[in-house]
Amino acid sequence: LIHFYKRYFCNPFRLHIISKMLPPKFAKTVTVVAKDGPAKVTAKYINNNQEEEEVTVDLSAEQSHTFPEKSENMGTWTAIKKIGNISGNAGGTAFSQDLEEHCEGVHQNVHLSVHAQNGVQLVGRT
Repeated sequence: LIHFYKRYFCNPFRLHIISKMLPPKFAKTVTVVAKDGPAKVTAKYINNNQEEEEVTVDLSAEQSHTFPEKSENMGTWTAIKKIGNISGNAGGTAFSQDLEEHCEGVHQNVHLSVHAQNGVQLVGRT
């Protein structure tokens, strides 16, 4: 056991590799509410092969929409497609927000509000 510890954890090259492995940061679902008027919102789903799928909704003022969880059959297991980006137009102003900036791990839901002047704001996450 000591030999294993010295070989893998005391080796500076191995520590470099271990320190690069960060936990995932993404949301399974996203709820968006349009503030300050109507908005057109697009969620970009990303699978394990980095292939993208976009879903777009039109929201009226104060209307909300939850982009649902999507999964992909990988044969013997099921992968969750992460929602990587929210973009669109609110009150004539374009916005784009990477969701990883609002995540501290894997979240079941990230709740965002979209404003014409202030862009995308985090409301909460679960």
